Amino acid sequence: MSQCRLCGADTKFFLFQKFGYRIVRCLDCNLIYTDFHPSRYFFDQYYSKNYFQAGGKKRSYSDYAAEEAALRITFRKRARRLRLPAQGQVLDLGCAYGFFLMELPPSWRKFGLEVSRYAAKLAQKNNPDATIKNGTLKLASFPNPKFDLVTLWDVIEHLDQPKKTLELVYRLLKPGGKIALTTGDVDSVFAKLQGSHWHLYNPPQHLSFFSGRTLSGLLETIGYKNIRANHPAANYPLSYLLYKLKNLYRLPLSVPAFAQKIIVPVNLGDIMFIEADK
Repeated sequence: MSQCRLCGADTKFFLFQKFGYRIVRCLDCNLIYTDFHPSRYFFDQYYSKNYFQAGGKKRSYSDYAAEEAALRITFRKRARRLRLPAQGQVLDLGCAYGFFLMELPPSWRKFGLEVSRYAAKLAQKNNPDATIKNGTLKLASFPNPKFDLVTLWDVIEHLDQPKKTLELVYRLLKPGGKIALTTGDVDSVFAKLQGSHWHLYNPPQHLSFFSGRTLSGLLETIGYKNIRANHPAANYPLSYLLYKLKNLYRLPLSVPAFAQKIIVPVNLGDIMFIEADK
């Protein structure tokens, strides 16, 4: 079995099994994680076109493109929350179809990195003036240091080596630059009430399950300063919410076509929004 993907310890406590994968807690650093270390081949195959379209077996998306309006509302609000200067350089890690980059002003130089070849091509099409790369941060060639802002929206839980990624991000940030990310909060009231049924316990795509304390401690260890955390709402099409309930909990729900046009703000208090400075 695998070592802790945060601290490398091999002492762990079995919590439960879900979708055929063991969920464990590290006895050294308390990270809860999926006891599975994927290969590069896994990432290439898993995050293919059918992750973003008709992703029922992967418990992912019915149609990611159809969520554009709702996602861009959420990204617009996040950009405002960041209080960005008039211009700068941004790297969006795990940029998917590039919707966040589309919400930033043209005065910003935009870069994106996406592990999915399929999504990276669409992100480039949606952002013709941006530089979109396919691959991992370790393999991508970006000047160092360079960025005023690096974002990871619902990405860090998918990474096999989250600590190494955050260290690389730190090196890529300019002095005074900022990292911003979102991920589930395993210590939230809703997560604790749901237990193993929590919707973000979704292996093998979700590999790490952070608490505010675990993630803040990791950022501090790397050298980040002024760490701020809160739990804002996000916007989703009603169709996505119904699809997730049907897909994750196997509920006998229908997803009518009109539900795609209904955008719902949701805040279960279990998604962290974290900012930190270099």
